[in-house]
Amino acid sequence: MGKKKRRERSDASDEDESKAKRQKPNESSDVDDSKNEYTTGSEAEADADAAMRESMKILVSSFSDKQFDQYEIFRRAAFPRSRIRTLMQSVCGSAVPPSAVIAMAGMAKVYVGEVVEEACAARERWRDEGPLRPKHIREAARQLRKKDAILSSKHQKVMF
Repeated sequence: MGKKKRRERSDASDEDESKAKRQKPNESSDVDDSKNEYTTGSEAEADADAAMRESMKILVSSFSDKQFDQYEIFRRAAFPRSRIRTLMQSVCGSAVPPSAVIAMAGMAKVYVGEVVEEACAARERWRDEGPLRPKHIREAARQLRKKDAILSSKHQKVMF
């Protein structure tokens, strides 16, 4: 029961937040701009964002309790930006802008997600049970290298 209340609260706060973002200052919510046939790019993007938020809200509301818990954990997970900054600065040899650090942290999260997803698929193919093991991760990396989804330091493609 507590999880459902939490889900309803997060949906309500997301809805309030999205309304606040879409509403311009000094503009009342009673005005309907949807009938204007000439929309700017930012208005079209705002409409697309609103549609995306609505579809995500529907998707999240259909999650089971276990799926919702996993989704919450995924949303909260992040790489420490300070470590990413130091790694990027050691590779680049110069200062790195904060926007680049944020982008790299996001890409790292996506990369880890792909590896874990492929590792889970390998575990299911092998009919193993329990948590992911190093052999599943190695197989996932091998499969992703085979698909050219991971850059390999050993085998570099000839471009021309």
